Amino acid sequence: MIGEVDKTTVLSTFSDNKINIIDLFAGIGGFHYAFKNTIKDTNIEYNCSLVSEIDTSAIHVYRNNFNYENDIIDVNKINDHLSKDENVKENVDIVFCGFPCQSFSNAGMRKGFQDENRGKLIFKVIGFVKQYKPKIILLENVKHIVKHDNGRTFKIIIDEFKKLEYITTKDVLKDPLILNPINFNLYQSRERVFIPFVKKDIAKNVNDLGEPKQINNTFEKIKWDKKIIFDDKVDNKYYLKSKKNCSETYRALKAWEEFVKYFISKKKKIPVIWLDEMINKKYKSKSIAINSDWYKNYMNAMNKFYKENKTFIDKWAKKHKVLDFKLRRNKKLEWQAGMDTKFEETYLQLRQSGFRFRKPICFPTLVATVQVPIIHDKKGWRYLTPKENAKLQSFPEEHIIDKNDHQAYKQYGNSINVNVARLVIETFLLKYIKEIYERKRNA
Repeated sequence: MIGEVDKTTVLSTFSDNKINIIDLFAGIGGFHYAFKNTIKDTNIEYNCSLVSEIDTSAIHVYRNNFNYENDIIDVNKINDHLSKDENVKENVDIVFCGFPCQSFSNAGMRKGFQDENRGKLIFKVIGFVKQYKPKIILLENVKHIVKHDNGRTFKIIIDEFKKLEYITTKDVLKDPLILNPINFNLYQSRERVFIPFVKKDIAKNVNDLGEPKQINNTFEKIKWDKKIIFDDKVDNKYYLKSKKNCSETYRALKAWEEFVKYFISKKKKIPVIWLDEMINKKYKSKSIAINSDWYKNYMNAMNKFYKENKTFIDKWAKKHKVLDFKLRRNKKLEWQAGMDTKFEETYLQLRQSGFRFRKPICFPTLVATVQVPIIHDKKGWRYLTPKENAKLQSFPEEHIIDKNDHQAYKQYGNSINVNVARLVIETFLLKYIKEIYERKRNA
C-alpha cells in the first residue's frame, strides 16, 4: 500500500532472452507505461531490470502500479548496485531517462551543469552508459535545455553520446525533437525535448535515426474528447468555495468576474492589470524590471486603460475592496481568453504573478507545484483532480494514484506525457527494439 516502506532487498534482474529496460529518474513510471503501450501488440517480452528514483512517494506509486519488487535506488549508487550482479554485461538493452530539469528550466535558477545536486546528474548517466553500453537510450528534458548557455549545454550532452558511438535524429543540434501534446490531440501544452539514441552497431543507417517530422504521420493515432478528461463526480474538497484557505481568492475571483464581464460586454480589450500599480497611490514598485521596456509597455497600456475607464474601475475597486487583498496575486489579472470566450468557460491558472485566464483549448503545462489548473463546472470553480491530471499526462485508467493529493499533483507535474513518449519510441526506436529481441531469442 502507498505509505508503507518496503524494506525488501532484492538485486536487479537481467534476462538473456527478454528485452531488459532500465528506468532512470523514473518518477511514477511514465516511460515504463509508454514502453508497455508501444509493444503491447507485438510478441516482445521484457523485463524491468533496474529502477532509479529517490522520492519516497513516487517509489511507492511505482511499486504499486508495476508490482516491482527489486531495489529502487539512487542514481548515484547504480554502479555499486550492479557490480553485485554478474549477468549485467551485454544485457542492458534500453535506458529511459527523464533527467532532472530544474537546472535548465526557465522556471528554475538555470545553473545548468553548475548545479552540483541536479545539473551534473546527466554525467552520472553518461558514466553508466560508458560502462554498460546500452543498445538504446531515450532522454527527455525541458525545451529550454536546447538553448541553455547559448546551446552549449545541449551540444555537450549530444557530443558525449556521440563519442560513445551512439547516433540520434538528423541535424539534432539545429532541429531537436521538441514535441507538444497539443499537437497530438491532447489537451495540455507541454513542450519537451526527446533525444533517442541507438548504438551504431545496432542501427542500419549510421548517419541518423531520421527526422523529427516523421512523427507527423502518427498525429491521428491519439484523439481524446474533453468529456473523457473531466470527472463526472468530484469531491467538494476540490472546489474553491469549500476551501478555508481560499476565501480571499474566491472573493477575488468574483471581483474579477464582474470586471471581465463588464469590459467584454463593451468589447474592450483588457491589458495586464496590476491593481497596486494602477490605482494604489501609496504603492511604490520594487520590481527589478521597472526600467525594462516590457515593464514600461505594460504600465503604459494599463494606465491608458485606466484613464479611459476610471469611473467604472474606481467604483468596482471600492465595492470589492480589492486593495485590501493580502495576497498580491489576487490583485493581478492576465486575461488571455480573448473577447469571444465566456468567463465560466476559461481555464484558470493561479500563479504567483496573478490570475491567468486562458481559452478552453488546452491546459497550461502541469508543474510540480500548487499551480493546479482550475475550471468551472455546474457546481462552481474547482481544481482539476489528481485523476484528471493523470489523464492529461496520458496515464491509463487503471493507474493507481497516490492517496495524498499534494504528492499526486507533484508526481504528474514531474512526469512525461505517456502517449507522446510512446510515439517517440514507436517512430524512432521500435524497429531496433524488435531486432534486438529477435537476436536474443535466436542466440
